[in-house]
Amino acid sequence: MIWLVGAALAQDAPSEVTAPQQKRYAVVVGLSQYASMPEGFGLESAHGDAARVALALREEAGFADVRLITDAEATRERIEAVFRDDLSGTVGSDDLVLIYFVGHGVGGDFDDPYLLTHDTSPDDLPGTALSVKSFGESLPQWLQAGSYAIVTDAAHDERLGELALVGPVANSWPDLGSNTMLLSATSTGEFGAEGVFSGHFIDAITGGADTNKDGTVTAAELHRYVLIAVPRVVSGQNPAVSGKFDAGLPLSSGVTFKETLREAATTGETQVVVVREQVEVPAEVIFIREQGEATEILPTHTVDKVKFVMKGLASPTVACREQSTLTCDPTCYAREVLAGPCTVSGFDGNFKLSGSVFVAARGVYECEPEDGLVVCKSPSWGD
Repeated sequence: MIWLVGAALAQDAPSEVTAPQQKRYAVVVGLSQYASMPEGFGLESAHGDAARVALALREEAGFADVRLITDAEATRERIEAVFRDDLSGTVGSDDLVLIYFVGHGVGGDFDDPYLLTHDTSPDDLPGTALSVKSFGESLPQWLQAGSYAIVTDAAHDERLGELALVGPVANSWPDLGSNTMLLSATSTGEFGAEGVFSGHFIDAITGGADTNKDGTVTAAELHRYVLIAVPRVVSGQNPAVSGKFDAGLPLSSGVTFKETLREAATTGETQVVVVREQVEVPAEVIFIREQGEATEILPTHTVDKVKFVMKGLASPTVACREQSTLTCDPTCYAREVLAGPCTVSGFDGNFKLSGSVFVAARGVYECEPEDGLVVCKSPSWGD
């Protein structure tokens, strides 16, 4: 989770001079179909993901010009021509250009990554695929934009012959100069789940990441959002960021904050909802504290196995959605769990503490009293 702070943004122009208004341009590429690849090679969701990203950028994120290129149109020549010919001379030095690619990539594990286009031939990758090195070096020559954001979802757990389909991650790109954010759906050595990253990207850039509610989503806000949101759904998939840019680089504007990610996770805190309830214990006094419970739309996917480890709690129990209460003394497993909150209860002296931890992926959750609360932490959230 590192971003390099590049040159400071330009100072405000004197009041008597009208500063040029920044425009936002986007080129969104999605490939579900490949003309020369083996049967079953495509990605079912890529085309639709790209269309949804393009619509969100146009309708909700303040982009003046959004180009959508999918499937048969997404040849190497066509993709390059959009930047070399169509946008050249149109994009100004104060403008932002965002590039979003969802599809297959290859060569990321050999430090020579390519993005596979519709006309890519498996027998001639250098001659038919989009070289990340060549494209990255050419982009600043074609366009004189003030800032760039390049987002890729191109590392999937499939193979092309003997080659693993590991596309570029954030640090695979050549140096594109200052004010360039590079964001990838995965980190080095990871495979990404199909159809996961784009939804979180849309939620983030259209307002979910605007935690200070100023109507703008910055580079830092976007990265923090997806870094928290994606691993909650796919354990072991961690978006990465690289480049030289100001953390406050505005990526979208005119957005309205919406709670698409639980507030505790958004602020980087351990995600715990605590409810205190009074119980009867003979000859003992129970002290009651109250804290409201958050409401949210719950997911519908199932987590195959979750392990709970209790520390410092007497008579601990766990109850997940639509499952019987489990006794955890000191560990227990919940299997085939509907993703969502699991209620964890136990005694800490004369207190009965009852907390709710949000379970979204397989993992180990360690639960213990902390400052009068039940706190459950999972390694899948990172530190």
